[in-house]
Amino acid sequence: MLLDHAQGSAHPSRPPDSEIRAQLDRIVASKIFAASERLRRFLIWTVEQVLLGDIHHIKQYTIGREVFDRRADFDPRTDSIVRTEAQRLRRKLSQYYRANGSSDPILLSFETGSYVPVFRKREETNTAKRKTRLEPVSITKRRPAVAVLPFSNLTGFADQDYFCRGIAESIQERLANSHTLRVISSLSAFRFGDQEQDRATIGRELGVNTIVEGSVQLVGSRIRVHAKAGDVISGTYIWARVFDREMRDLFSIQDEIAQAVTNALLEQEGLATVGPTAIPVADAYRLYLRGRYEWNKVTVEGCEHAVRCFLRAISVAPEYAPSYAALAEAYHWLIFFGVRSPSTLVPITRRLALQALRLDRNCPEAYIVLAVVTAAFEWEWEDAEAFFRRGLDLRPNYVPGYLQRAFCRTERGALDESRRDIDKTLELDPLSARAHRGIGFHLYLLRDFANAIASFDRALELGPDIENTHYFRGLALLQAGRPRDAVAAITQSLTPATEGARLGALAAAYAAAGSRPKAEEMLRRLHHCFRSGFASPIAFVHAYANTDQTSKALDWLERAADQRYTGMVQIKLDPLFDPLREESRFQAVLKRTKLA
Repeated sequence: MLLDHAQGSAHPSRPPDSEIRAQLDRIVASKIFAASERLRRFLIWTVEQVLLGDIHHIKQYTIGREVFDRRADFDPRTDSIVRTEAQRLRRKLSQYYRANGSSDPILLSFETGSYVPVFRKREETNTAKRKTRLEPVSITKRRPAVAVLPFSNLTGFADQDYFCRGIAESIQERLANSHTLRVISSLSAFRFGDQEQDRATIGRELGVNTIVEGSVQLVGSRIRVHAKAGDVISGTYIWARVFDREMRDLFSIQDEIAQAVTNALLEQEGLATVGPTAIPVADAYRLYLRGRYEWNKVTVEGCEHAVRCFLRAISVAPEYAPSYAALAEAYHWLIFFGVRSPSTLVPITRRLALQALRLDRNCPEAYIVLAVVTAAFEWEWEDAEAFFRRGLDLRPNYVPGYLQRAFCRTERGALDESRRDIDKTLELDPLSARAHRGIGFHLYLLRDFANAIASFDRALELGPDIENTHYFRGLALLQAGRPRDAVAAITQSLTPATEGARLGALAAAYAAAGSRPKAEEMLRRLHHCFRSGFASPIAFVHAYANTDQTSKALDWLERAADQRYTGMVQIKLDPLFDPLREESRFQAVLKRTKLA
């Protein structure tokens, strides 16, 4: 039950009464409150009690009598009018500050558990945010730190570009297993594909002191690969070698180079070297690398292409464990994008991860898959931590593992641990859209919307064609009080495949912008997606919760919980769920997810 008294309500730096009254006038005169006489009376009466110094009068019984004209026998235990209207008032105020009041100088709010209004100057709130926000992580050169650039294609055949990239990918993955080397993600390193660029500049941009690079040539039926590792600071080469083999040995050469470069760098640091790894038949490995390339695009289309590649790789070489784990990861991202149902794919991803571990008990990607399944869909958070720990112990430089663990930790409220994972992600992947989008979403959940938008803007500079970034940027714009900009950003993120997951947020943005007809239109489109193909229940929650249709929103929330939809893990922090937080049904669902 809500408390009848103020909890810490005497704000030490309350704005002057005249400014509070001016703010009250702006709110009650707004279009959002124009049609709600009872809420205006509720707001005016409680504010005046604070200004008169009569906070002790602000109780459920007194509010019922003075504001809602209840009789002397009014009993708040059996008549919930005050609690119900307080929830409506909080929602309306939130809506007001997202739209008309986005630049108002005074913030007026009611803390959960209290009917006493609280007043703050907007600049005070911004200062608090600046003190607690995540600062950009500095990229400092620390030994040993390595980046692998894509090898130059000197064969004269464009179709060999993929093999040249594959060599670099293999070396990067080998190095990433080291507990001592800091290895930059290929997503960041491959931005420097021009081999004429200054190595010192690349070193500064990536925060590394060692760069691995090379070239590939064809000489008749033979392939010649030049590989070298150079020290960025001194400009000298640590190691260099030429590999000359028959074309039929293509993938053996790739692994041989990866092993040789890895051991050269490990020896330089006085570390134990590594032995060869098992390589599947050439066709399967080529399909696996192609699938990884598509998966790294972090788009719906890329993941769907990756799925097809991994399935074919498994059919060619069913004994190769990484293909099973990679297929499971691709399926996960299709669920996360909101274009596939978890009830269908989650059991499959678990089986794929377990099969990968049966074939190779030390497959790091398989442990990360199990961690995500256990956290996001089974809500067993401690067990998930153990799987994350095992996977990242096996591959300490695996960026997707840190990024996904950061999300899970943020949702649980483990913010210090999440911050460390975010820092690690940016350290290993400083120039990828993936890393900056992850930081932006983390900041969004922490309600630091200005810095979240800045991170999404940076992600769009690095990857302008990734629609997922536009969507998350739209969510941050909506909560920052820029609903029209939010409409534009979310609209830009829509594709036929993603409408069923994103139209709900678009409806919320239209509602905040004061366009109820457009919000209703988005709901109709969402229902059409549901009838004709696929739509996420979470999208319906977003739409109904933010258009004052609480009962319907809760119906869809319970359905989403029953079906274990991905968006359920965000309900603890995501502002889109704010209108529902005080509802008993919402609290019951929160307990089901073990996030209460």
